[in-house]
Amino acid sequence: MLFFKSLDHEEEFYDANSDSMHHWKLTDLQFSKFTIIAGLNSTGKTRTCNVIRNTVKKIIEPMKTLMLGKTHLTFSISENESYKLTISIEEDIDRKRSIKKEELYDVGGTGALFNRDNLLFDRRVIYDAISKQHTNYSPPDDTLTFHVRRDKVSYPYIEEIINQMRKFHFLDSEEPRSVAAIYGGKLPLQLPIEILPSLTPFWFGQIAEDKKLGILNDINSLDFPITNIFVKEIIFGGQRIPMLYFEEKGVKGTYDFLQVSSGMRKIVFLIMFLHLIEEGSCVLIDNVGDGLDYNRSINILPIIEKIAEDKQIIISTNNEILLNQTNIENWNILFREGDVVKAYNYENSKEQLMKFANTGLSNYEYFQDKYFLK
Repeated sequence: MLFFKSLDHEEEFYDANSDSMHHWKLTDLQFSKFTIIAGLNSTGKTRTCNVIRNTVKKIIEPMKTLMLGKTHLTFSISENESYKLTISIEEDIDRKRSIKKEELYDVGGTGALFNRDNLLFDRRVIYDAISKQHTNYSPPDDTLTFHVRRDKVSYPYIEEIINQMRKFHFLDSEEPRSVAAIYGGKLPLQLPIEILPSLTPFWFGQIAEDKKLGILNDINSLDFPITNIFVKEIIFGGQRIPMLYFEEKGVKGTYDFLQVSSGMRKIVFLIMFLHLIEEGSCVLIDNVGDGLDYNRSINILPIIEKIAEDKQIIISTNNEILLNQTNIENWNILFREGDVVKAYNYENSKEQLMKFANTGLSNYEYFQDKYFLK
C-alpha cells in the first residue's frame, strides 16, 4: 500500500516577468490514513496539493522541464518498506536547471540506496542488489536516478517504488483530473474533464454487477435517485466511442454524463472512481466540499471512508460542515506567515489539541479562531 507520511518543500526561483526572486516554503505536513488539509483562502492549500502531485510526477515520469524546489518526502510501500526521499532541483545564474541533490534512504533497512550530491561533495553512489554493495554511477544532471537505473535485478527498489507511486491519483472537485488507474498508470496524472466521459466506460463496462450495485447504492444514499448506469457507444470525431448513460427515477428517457449537473457529476465521478481504483492506492482530493449542499456535505465523508477502507485518502477543504464531521487529530491546518507555510497537526500541536478537546467548542472553531497558535 502506498502511504505518505510527511512532506517538506521549499522553492526559490527568478521570475522574469516581475524581475524578482520568488520564495515559498512548506513545513511539517504530516499524513494519516485519512488526512485533512485545511486552510483559509490564500494560505496555500492548492499549492500544497500541487507539490504533492508534482513530487509523485517527478518519480514516475521523466521531466521535459525540471520542476524547481527542495522536497523531503517520507513514505512507505508496504509494512516493512519505508523510505525517505530528498530531491533538490535548482537554477543557476544563467537560469539552467539541474539536479543538485537526490537521495533515497531505506529506513530500517539498507540505509542509503542512492545518493547524488552535486553541490557539496560531487558524490554519486547507488546500491546494487546483486553485489549488495554501493557502486559509483554518473546520471545526467537533468535526469533523476529513477529514470536512468530501471533494472529490476540490480535496482529492484526503484521499480517497486515507481509501480507503487502509480497508485497515486489526484482529483480536483472543480475538475476531476486523475484517471491514471484506468490503464495501470499509463495515462498522465492530469486530463481535462471533457475526456473523462469517454474514458470512464472502459473500466466501468468491465466490472462485476455487484460492484455496479455498490456504486448505485452509494450514489442513492446521497439522494441522487439514479436507477441505472450503462455504457452506450456514440459517434465522436468520426469514431465510435463508449459513453456513460444514466437512468433516473421519475425522469423519462436517459441522459449522458455531460448532461448531469456539475454538483452531481463531481460526486458521481468521485464515488465511481474510489470504487474502481485498485487497493492500496493514495487519493488526493482538492476542495472536496465545494458546491455541496448541507445534507450531502454531512454524508459524503462517511461514504468516502467506507469506499476507501483499503486506501489512503488526503482531502483539502475549508468547508465548515466537513471539518465538523472529521477527527481533528487527522488535520493539517496550514498557516502562512509571509512566504512560509507551516502545517499544524497532531505531531507538532498535541498539547493545543488536548486543551481544545475540553472546551466543548466545534472543530471548526479550532480552525477559525486559530486555537492551534495559542
